[in-house]
Amino acid sequence: MTETSGFDVDAPTLNRFVMANTRDHELVILLNAIGTSCKLIASAVKRAGVAQLYGLAGEVNSTGDDQKKLDVMSDDMTINALVNSGVCSVLVSEEKEEPIIVPKEKAGKFCVAFDPLDGSSNIDCNVSVGTIFSVFEKKEGSEGTVDDLLRSGAECVCAGYCVYSSAVELVFTFQGGGVHGFCLDPAIGEFIHTRLVVPVLVSALAPEIPAAHLSRVSRLVSEALGDKDVGGGTDATMDSAAAARYASVRSAVADFNRDMPVPANELVYGELSVPTLGRILDAVGLEEQETFLDVGSGDGACVLGASLLYNQDDSLVIPKCIGVEIVPGLVDRSEHHAENLADILQREKGSGSSLRQAQAQVEFLLGDIHDSSDRVMSRVLSQATVVVCFATTWCASNTETGDKTSLQGRRLPNLSQALSALKRGARVVIIDGKLNSRDGFAWQGDLRIVCPDTAPYSTATLYHKQ
Repeated sequence: MTETSGFDVDAPTLNRFVMANTRDHELVILLNAIGTSCKLIASAVKRAGVAQLYGLAGEVNSTGDDQKKLDVMSDDMTINALVNSGVCSVLVSEEKEEPIIVPKEKAGKFCVAFDPLDGSSNIDCNVSVGTIFSVFEKKEGSEGTVDDLLRSGAECVCAGYCVYSSAVELVFTFQGGGVHGFCLDPAIGEFIHTRLVVPVLVSALAPEIPAAHLSRVSRLVSEALGDKDVGGGTDATMDSAAAARYASVRSAVADFNRDMPVPANELVYGELSVPTLGRILDAVGLEEQETFLDVGSGDGACVLGASLLYNQDDSLVIPKCIGVEIVPGLVDRSEHHAENLADILQREKGSGSSLRQAQAQVEFLLGDIHDSSDRVMSRVLSQATVVVCFATTWCASNTETGDKTSLQGRRLPNLSQALSALKRGARVVIIDGKLNSRDGFAWQGDLRIVCPDTAPYSTATLYHKQ
């Protein structure tokens, strides 16, 4: 960086950064168009009070929300910028019922889904709001339809958000790349690169778990484990990170940007509470018919929590949850806890509870994922789509029987190689450890979490199996 009298004469602008890192002229044009619309929206948000832009527009958007005046204005600004960029073919906006097909004379290779002003219900209260976007390329041979956007996040070219607050910050990631932040410099009207790499879990923006449901699942699992402290049953007893996660202003962009920075790793072994598990699954993002696997499942709390968290009113987002342990006593204990939970759910059902609780199939298995000759473990790994594992696992050794298999702080050997048997597209969250790219794992980011046994925190690292 070269400065003269307080001015940077070599500023790393948005266009320059994208060109240097992708060499894709069309992607440069696209992000420039997105940046332009964000500048326009930022100006409108800043002048909302003076320009009388508060209040409802009298319409309802595609998700049933009442539209604010700024919603409609922001939507028009974003659509106009993208349609006239010459590089887009299909646009999908939260404010529109139908996709927008760009005229052929202006069409390009990109398809963009966006929420032009997330959190706008808080705009009257001066709460931070933002824009969210996701970019895909047209499928080969496609002329541009909504199906080009209805694909796995692994095929996403670029995704990010812009937050409008004390500063206007644009944050995005390229496919397989890091996460980069740009602040709008009002002096020159350009987004300037300010964060080299921000390690963060790239959320698929799955529906957040309602706080009341999260608390209820915590209570149910706690009862099943004999009142063991697994995160508590109310917001007040959640671990501090989870409480901060759910005590939000209900503006996804503001919450995500607040929780994003992750310091250097300071990792220790521990257990996941139910609220922390919910925070991780929120960040990973779930699709339909997931199979959850906990490697080193201990007492089974994590597996039992996952079997309930997203499954309500007979809607099974996670129809199957599996726990794997190498210690026989822990498998027996987990099965006992699962029976307890089944009894508790049956009693609640008989009492006429208004909250219907659908539970996934739960299975606890004795085995070692490192044993490639174990057919049961091979089957489990071939089924799993979402995997959680402490790279350093632990359990209390049995002093009465002289059990030598339980070694506190025992690091799982060759974990990356063992998990390489997972099928393509599986998402793996490793706590207190790393996986190797040579085993087919692509790093997606890090998320700081708090566990009952960690001090001061742990880091959950997300990978996609290639």
